Amino acid sequence: TGISLLGTPTEIYVHGTSYLFLCCTAFFVTFATSVVYLPVFHELKLTSTYEYLEKRFDKRIRLLGSVLFAISIITWLPIVIYVPALAFNQVTGVNVHIVTPFVCIVCIFYTCVGGLKAVVWTDFFQTFIMFGSMLLITIKGTVDVGGLSLVIRRNLESGRLELPTYVH
Repeated sequence: TGISLLGTPTEIYVHGTSYLFLCCTAFFVTFATSVVYLPVFHELKLTSTYEYLEKRFDKRIRLLGSVLFAISIITWLPIVIYVPALAFNQVTGVNVHIVTPFVCIVCIFYTCVGGLKAVVWTDFFQTFIMFGSMLLITIKGTVDVGGLSLVIRRNLESGRLELPTYVH
């Protein structure tokens, strides 16, 4: 998301490279999900976590899970829309209150017209553009500074390449 694209460099600047170790957990969580949870869902022929909650506990727990998820989405979506609009505002000077509704209308339109297929293709292209942009910026920045060896040396000298520290 735009939040990750804008927030991750800040986190790495503040906390150093130890922040990147959080990315490693994604691989472990994916593996654990595929080994522990998906076989259970497949065996029970379930299509959602909420079905599992109802089957395992009762309808009230399913409703509680659904309500908590709805609340989290309702509080998360405005941030997801506002942060990129704010970045766009900083670059172009266009008012955030103009950009935000425009983005919402465009997204609602292509979702209604194209359905889930349009959403998946949009996500694919957005991911490609985001990762491609990050790669190009990294390469250009490294070349402009004087090469990879100089970047690594400067980071080692300034203590920016570090292992995670544990606070008790």
